[in-house]
Amino acid sequence: MGLCHLRLRHHWRLLWKNTLKNNLQGTPGAPGARCLSLFWIPVQGDFSSSAEFFVCVGVFAFLYCTATLILYLGYQHVYRQTTRGPIVDLVLTAIFAFLWFVSSAAWGKGLTDVKWATNPEHLVDRCKDICSPGDYPSMGRLNASVIFGFLNLILWGGNCWFIYKETPFHKDPNPPVTVEEGGPVGQ
Repeated sequence: MGLCHLRLRHHWRLLWKNTLKNNLQGTPGAPGARCLSLFWIPVQGDFSSSAEFFVCVGVFAFLYCTATLILYLGYQHVYRQTTRGPIVDLVLTAIFAFLWFVSSAAWGKGLTDVKWATNPEHLVDRCKDICSPGDYPSMGRLNASVIFGFLNLILWGGNCWFIYKETPFHKDPNPPVTVEEGGPVGQ
């Protein structure tokens, strides 16, 4: 039996279902040899909860954006009728900004744990006699997802300012009287 190189196939689908054991594949040292069919290297850890939370926040943020877009475009008169609409919008936007921060931080930590669990040098610690580490899995798209999560935090936080300007907290309670309303001319 030849020396086997442990290689990792890295797919989002496999990480989402958290079946990292299916992520292992043997690269034969000799043609036709199947090395990993002879032994099993367990991968420890469950990293699905932080990824699921991150995706859940993204889905709910998309649904909220869709609902507010319909409200802004189709029912602007209802939105501006009372001060309740902008205040509720501000509170919900601030909550989503906070959720983007928490979910991005959690997914960043989960991704660090996935990187550690799928590190080829870490995986071959149990079978150093017959295995050698292979290529590192590509994590570029997963790193980008964490970066975009924090960019969403900045976007939602900035949006809070523009919504705050629509609330009565920002508006002057006694606006100046204009000429059309019967105010003095020349001021």
